[in-house]
Amino acid sequence: MEDENAGAVEIEGIVFSQPSRGVVRRAAFYDTILVVGTPTTFSSRVEFYRSLGVDARLFPLRPSETPFLLALLGLLGWVEKKREEGLRVLVEIEAGQAVIPAAFLMLHGRGVFEAVYSVRSRGFRLYAPLQARLLYLLWVLREENIPISELAERYYRSIFTGIDLYYSLMLEHAVEHFYHLYRFIPLRLSRIYEDIVRPRAAGILTNEEKIIVTIASILSHSSLLAVRNVALEKNGSNLHIYVGCATLLHSDGCWPEISQSQGYYNAIARLVGARKTVFHVMDPEEVACLSYRDVYGEGCEMLGETGARY
Repeated sequence: MEDENAGAVEIEGIVFSQPSRGVVRRAAFYDTILVVGTPTTFSSRVEFYRSLGVDARLFPLRPSETPFLLALLGLLGWVEKKREEGLRVLVEIEAGQAVIPAAFLMLHGRGVFEAVYSVRSRGFRLYAPLQARLLYLLWVLREENIPISELAERYYRSIFTGIDLYYSLMLEHAVEHFYHLYRFIPLRLSRIYEDIVRPRAAGILTNEEKIIVTIASILSHSSLLAVRNVALEKNGSNLHIYVGCATLLHSDGCWPEISQSQGYYNAIARLVGARKTVFHVMDPEEVACLSYRDVYGEGCEMLGETGARY
């Protein structure tokens, strides 16, 4: 079943659509409307929905922005909860950003490439390589039998009051390092996940897994959220670490985090048979293109290389 508006898609009873002019008509049909978009643009729309008696919420997210992993899962959990309550739910997404409907498809069993292709065919799109990264990390979690539906249910209550960004970013970094290293080092993502999300119930980590968790913790501690993402590549005798630095123009850049983690990356280099670590500090979107180009698409060709090598 399709929504009557072009560019809409229904997934498991939830309609995802771009905002349209039919506010009164939508308010008459839906019980709950979630608007995802720029606050200055859509706050008045949400208030109008509420004045018409609709349970309307605003999730602030510009089309080019990428939500944090736990925020995305909490949002999916909130939508799923409304669906389970038997409510008619509409999710309006500014400019048809594809992250949320694609992630909802993945929550219900689709693979990352299938999910992205499906929503793209209905007029939704990814606006940034980091959005492709987020969807891929979600897929890695699911492929390693991590209960993403459990995470969605756990964080839906805090989605409008604020999630813990430290733990969200730490989990992202840990999953990303697992993805880059599991072919070279014996790692189990389930143990890493438990150590981060439920440390009191966690089992014993291997030395290699402890290194991953320690690096993820270091990279997540900055109050500026400086290190957004990382890509690893072994080339000859060198291990190249591409650091997606959100504070390239800041006086410190990402060097405090790199300095603290360098010894642990040297340990990883030895584990994968490399003699030297080479750090490249770059824009986060460029780093995301190095690893998730196949998900994002041809837009990566338009990004120029910036940053420095050390």
